[in-house]
Amino acid sequence: MTEEQYIAACEKGYAYYGFTESPLSIAELAYLYREGFSVQDAYSVACDVNADIPFDDAVQALCDVDRGWFDYAEEYER
Repeated sequence: MTEEQYIAACEKGYAYYGFTESPLSIAELAYLYREGFSVQDAYSVACDVNADIPFDDAVQALCDVDRGWFDYAEEYER
């Protein structure tokens, strides 16, 4: 899949699930493509961004899926 096909697939998926416009910029989608994220991963990041979570935090959270909720509890207690 080329970068253009990846971006088109992401935008088509956003429309399918009810987004009227892409929550991610072309540059953000291109970054996800270059880093090897799947279209499903890009949708997950887009949902987080749509919920006002910064792009970098959404990507990091996706990379940290092996951590449990309890791993974050200590970070928020400080």
